[in-house]
Amino acid sequence: MDIINAKLGVIPDRHDEVRPAPALAQDGERFFISQGSATIAPPLSLDQTPELVGREATLRFANMEQARQWVVQQEKDGYKVMLGKPGEVKTEFVARPLNAARMFGGEPYMRGVVYLAVTFLAHAFPDLARSQSFAAARDVIENDGPVDDRVWWQPPEVAAQRSSNPFSMGHSVVIAPDRDGRRVVALISFYDAIHLGVDLGELTGADGLVERFTTHIDPMARRPPNDIVESREHGQFLVLSTREVAKEYLRLLATGKVPNPLGPVLKAADEAERKDAAKDLLPQLLTVANLTGYEREGLLNEVLATQQQRILNLMVEFVTGLLREVNFPAPVPEIFGAFIALDENAPRGISFLSEAALSYATHALGARIEEHLASGTLDVPSLAELLGGSEGFGIVAGALNELFLQTLPRG
Repeated sequence: MDIINAKLGVIPDRHDEVRPAPALAQDGERFFISQGSATIAPPLSLDQTPELVGREATLRFANMEQARQWVVQQEKDGYKVMLGKPGEVKTEFVARPLNAARMFGGEPYMRGVVYLAVTFLAHAFPDLARSQSFAAARDVIENDGPVDDRVWWQPPEVAAQRSSNPFSMGHSVVIAPDRDGRRVVALISFYDAIHLGVDLGELTGADGLVERFTTHIDPMARRPPNDIVESREHGQFLVLSTREVAKEYLRLLATGKVPNPLGPVLKAADEAERKDAAKDLLPQLLTVANLTGYEREGLLNEVLATQQQRILNLMVEFVTGLLREVNFPAPVPEIFGAFIALDENAPRGISFLSEAALSYATHALGARIEEHLASGTLDVPSLAELLGGSEGFGIVAGALNELFLQTLPRG
């Protein structure tokens, strides 16, 4: 969940800021990504890279403070590290998609789901949670007992039984008896998108449960008490899907026959981040409308220069998508590929032609902003759309197509 929390800007409990999530570039370099940003991660510790011990090495850091913190940690681990003279400070583009793959469903993950279910069972029904009926569930988390098939995936329609989540992309936990009233089950939902069922155990002896307890949680809330909504429904139960239905749902998901449930969550995160960026940029761009001549052009270029990573992202998305979908003859792939080519020796990590293409696309985006300024229609929604929505993508794609036509060999 770390990558989704980082993109959404979730601040974890007992923390004051978003916790960045690790991601890998195609060359293996490590990055930290957070809401709207990607920074170089510190190198792996010397414990993890023993081949560096006793040698002089050149390592990359995001800044000197990160380097100093890394040295302090290595010295705590028993190594002696000397920082040499810093090399050239460069601001480079992240010119290729970062890999932040995560696996849901391993044993530790499923054990964590059982832990959540038992925790909320104990919160809602403390006496019942201590009973022998749930000894096996407690053993899973207290003694690392096997999860087995105690947790299984649920298709989205199962969540329709509970009350609607009042929080956008909220989590929820439902504790209830099953239809027959013989077992206690739970439904754990993350971001209102991923749903997991939990079999907590069979009611034995005098144990009984005759109500459904639901907790909705707002992961975006900064502080309690407005982050939780609870409800109790007497006489209500919870019907989970069978494990066979769950397996079929996962098969359809793996083959792309049902949409990725996290797709809308990640899309909403990107839209929210662009909206926040647009709010910050809008006052600066509205100032441009009051200027003329070189002063106007200079300020517009200055503002757009801060957004060139976004523009490059659109360029990479367009070119990689284009070349993936159509098998073009030469020299089409070579020319478009050159528009996003890397050059590790270049000042910003991309080739001379890539810099030219980026400048051309930036100018095209600036021209559209000028049109909005002239008509008085530039606002947060329109600017957010230009920063990475479909309109911004179309403008950048059009600019690269124009540049492609200009680049074709004559004859």
